[in-house]
Amino acid sequence: MPAIAPGKWRVSVAAMSGPEFPAQTVCLSPGDAAAKKGLGERASQLPCAPRDVRKEGDRVVTEAVCNVGGVMRAIRTTAYGDFNSDYFIDYIENNDPMPTDGPPEVQRKLHARHMGDRC
Repeated sequence: MPAIAPGKWRVSVAAMSGPEFPAQTVCLSPGDAAAKKGLGERASQLPCAPRDVRKEGDRVVTEAVCNVGGVMRAIRTTAYGDFNSDYFIDYIENNDPMPTDGPPEVQRKLHARHMGDRC
């Protein structure tokens, strides 16, 4: 991932399918920003096989297959924009077995906007 600016970020998630999440404000210390923590580490903590991370033009694409409680989750993210001020992440997740109480594919678009250097 490219460098992320420290400071206050507003993170919103638009769900095309799957559960909704409220927007939140995240404060990244310089250390967290350098370690790229705070804007998506929940996904990075999943028990996944080695992730494929690559650049495709000006975008960063990750792909992983994760075993979460016996459900295999194939996750693909595409991140783009200015990681110091305003960027997006397109998220697609397919589950096997398919859930009985939700969509077979979860699609979300995360938008992170830097709101200032101070939290």
